[in-house]
Formats: sequence, C-alpha cells, structure tokens
Amino acid sequence: MVYAVAESGKGDACNYWTMRLNLATGKHLEEPRRLTNWPNFCVSSGSVTSDDKRLVYSLSSSGFHTSYVADLEAGGTRLRNTRHFTLEDSDDVGLGWTGDGKVLVVQDRGDGWSLYKQSLDSDTPEPIASLAHGGTLLSGATSPDGKWYIARVWPAGESAEHFGIPLQILRIPLAGGAPETILQLSRHGNVSCARPPSKTCVIAEQSEERKQMIVSILDPIKGPGPELTRFDFDRELAVLEVPTCVISPDGARLAIARSPESPIEIHSLHGQLMHKIPSQSVGELLMLVWSVDQKGLFVTRKAQNGNELLHLDFQGNVTSLRRCIGGETCFGFPSPDGRHLAIGDRNQSNNMWMMESF
Repeated sequence: MVYAVAESGKGDACNYWTMRLNLATGKHLEEPRRLTNWPNFCVSSGSVTSDDKRLVYSLSSSGFHTSYVADLEAGGTRLRNTRHFTLEDSDDVGLGWTGDGKVLVVQDRGDGWSLYKQSLDSDTPEPIASLAHGGTLLSGATSPDGKWYIARVWPAGESAEHFGIPLQILRIPLAGGAPETILQLSRHGNVSCARPPSKTCVIAEQSEERKQMIVSILDPIKGPGPELTRFDFDRELAVLEVPTCVISPDGARLAIARSPESPIEIHSLHGQLMHKIPSQSVGELLMLVWSVDQKGLFVTRKAQNGNELLHLDFQGNVTSLRRCIGGETCFGFPSPDGRHLAIGDRNQSNNMWMMESF
C-alpha cells in the first residue's frame, strides 16, 4: 500500500509512505517506509501502472512566499522586466533593500528564519543573520545609516488568534552578526525609516485601549524616543491589525490611514494635516510605502481572490501594477535609487511526477 501522510509542523506538506501488507490477514509485513521528502508540497492523485513498477502522482503545492523584482517606469506607474528573484520552491520573501541597492530576503524553512542580501545581478544570496526557533521575521525598515534592518518578529508556536504575547522589535546588523532586541511590544506596531540625510525612524503602535495610533521616534541603538503625535482611529482596530503609518523618505511627513477603509492622510511629523487622498481611490488598505520621489505611494489593497499592488498619487489617481495570489502578499518596496521594485508574492507549483523502483 502507498499512502500520503501529513508532515507535523510543516504546514500543508505531505509525503508518500509505503507498507507491505498480508492481504489475507490485513497485517503489515514490514514497518512503513518513507518514499518522498517534499518540504512544501502535498502529493496526491496517485496512479500505479499494471505491473506495479511506476507510480505517477501530482505535487499539489500548499503555496509559498516568493519574490520578484521589476524595473519601474513612468514615475512608478508601470512595471517592466518583472523577473522571479528567489528561485527556490520554499518561503523566500523580499523585505526591502540595503542602502547600496541589494535586496533583503528572509528565508523560512520551518525551523527558524535566516536573513540574506542579494545583488540584482547575482543568484547567490549573502547570509546576514539567522535565528533557529525564532518565530517569523516580519517586514520592517532599513535604518537611514544603512547599518541595521529593524524588524518585527512573530513568536514561534503562537497562532494568529493568540494576542497579548510580547512582539519583539529587533535590530539586525546588515554587515552580519547576531540580532539584538530593541524593545518588546504588547500590541502591534509598524516601523518605518527615512533616507539620508534624515536620520529619523518612527514606530506607530496601537494604544492600550486600541482607539489611538501612537507615533514615536525609534532609535536603532537607544530604542524608543519621544512621542511625536497621536491619531484617533476611525474605528477600534482588531488586535491583529497593524497601524498604517510610514515616514516619508525626507523624514518630514507621515502617511497614515485611520483604518483600512479610511482615506490616506499626509501629516507633518508632529501631526498637522497637510493633504487627504480620497478613500474611494484605494478600497480596503493593507499596506503602503512611499515612492522614492515622494510623489506617490505603493499601496496594497484587498482584491477578489487575492491582493493587488497599486501606485497611488496624491490626487487619488490609481494605477494597478500587479495582482497577487492569496491574501498575505503583493507588497512592493522601491530600491534606494527608485529604479526597481521588489515585490512579495505567493507561488504555486502543480506538477506531475513519476517514481520508479519503489
């Protein structure tokens, strides 16, 4: 008998095993033996030839995060030469860029994460840091001096329904070395950083009663700094909703949304309203990132059967750049020179395979 078994602790992965049986008694004649070892797929739809020598089966992917890089044209409203950047069929996610224009990629193999950097003209990632059993590394920001990647970490073994657990904010030395904890949050927050010559990073987090967004200075070395401003939410955010607030590349403005359904507002660093973009321009907002020229935003919104990556200017004009698979992707991060966009997406592989002499 050939049968599929789900892999404990590996999401939707499942593999074939075989066991010889006594057909008269139903008892097995030998211990089960593993036939396949796929880390991110499920085997299914097996069919055996009449002589029992060949097994044909489908690899149904459970899906995995992956990354693409595209060239930006027409003021960020058009993508050209979109290419697959991470080549393995496993969770590799682009999280941003180093100051010298390398893509930051986090890999998750189920037993911990590793952070790499990779040049656009190379297929070889350069290791930065790894942490076994360290949870899931979430998106963050590169510090203005280019020395650190500041990231959030979802603790290992915690489900999305469990809140109240401490969420670490780490500084990871981009030259290589062990990650260090800057602070721990009891509620969700979001980190963003300006670009040189500004030296400013900010953290936006939910207030204790989840009715306000608190925006404060965050220093990669010294930790939390003075509070800059507070914004009332348009509704009470759910415990897992992350406040949408990012600092502009020049370090002078904040782009915020008071809820995923609210208009995007541009404020001064201390909270003075400067501009409001109509809410109907986007729909249900998931994430936003400033363009390098500061004339628009790269916005992720919910779409039918997945998410959609948009370019949005301050007049509310929307250009669709990419539709993505699933509800956790379609994040775009522009390169420091504004010429490229790293895109986080999901991929699926559904292939037929044949196995012999099993």
